[in-house]
Amino acid sequence: MTDLSDRVDGPMGGDFLIRVLPAAASCDHAALGRHLAAAIGEFCSEEIR
Repeated sequence: MTDLSDRVDGPMGGDFLIRVLPAAASCDHAALGRHLAAAIGEFCSEEIR
């Protein structure tokens, strides 16, 4: 997985708490990366600021 801290659209530096539900246990590494990138994209979107 690419280091998400290098993404231009990612959040500024800081600490983050990520809650993982039990269903995530069935996801592979690539799927978890996609879900995390999507969540970061949502977090950083202009619509929810």
